[in-house]
Amino acid sequence: MTITLRNQAVVGVMLLVIFNAATIGLIWRAKTASLAGSAGVEQHFAVLKDDVIPLGTAIKSVQIDVIQVQQFLQDISATRGQDGLDSGFEEAAKFAEKFAADTAKARSIAVRLGLDDMRDKIDATAATFADFYAVGRRMAEAYVEGGPPAGNKMMPEFDERSESMGSAMEALLTTRDGMIDATTMRIGEDVEEVKKTIAGTATLTSAAAALATVGLLLAALAFLRFVVRPIGGLTG
Repeated sequence: MTITLRNQAVVGVMLLVIFNAATIGLIWRAKTASLAGSAGVEQHFAVLKDDVIPLGTAIKSVQIDVIQVQQFLQDISATRGQDGLDSGFEEAAKFAEKFAADTAKARSIAVRLGLDDMRDKIDATAATFADFYAVGRRMAEAYVEGGPPAGNKMMPEFDERSESMGSAMEALLTTRDGMIDATTMRIGEDVEEVKKTIAGTATLTSAAAALATVGLLLAALAFLRFVVRPIGGLTG
């Protein structure tokens, strides 16, 4: 059966189209995989920047607030407000208010992230602080009004509240550290996936280039065999 020049040309064009389509498909697949990996890294970095770091910072501020409240209450207990050293209650109250603001901020972020354990730890810390601050203030007032005989009677209760406060803060900080570790671990895993994707993209791109080259060679051979040679035979 004789193949016409027209049919021969059509076959050559079809081969070229098929190989080009396969090449485009490989490149598209490589691009899609690369974008997917990059999106995962970008998402986790956004969570780290916008939520995890602010949450960790807020919890650290909570810890500092507790330390400052305790320090100022102990200072006013020691000085009894004498010789102008009477700012302890006011300063302690300022940090108690800051504690409320910092815990509210931390809780809001924890709820937004769906960190139920973190939210519960923040609530427990806030509840423990309420007792810690109330007892500490009463103790300081006892020292100011009645001196060591009155204040010392309340010291064991305040020590107990301080210990509870320390335990609550330790649990909260441990939960915070676990959250940060989990987030950085996910980012590390995403980066590894991106590395694999880049390697896979390079392989697919090389395969696409090779396929395109083969397609062009086959198309050129087909053109020589089915077009150039027949024409040469007619003119020869």
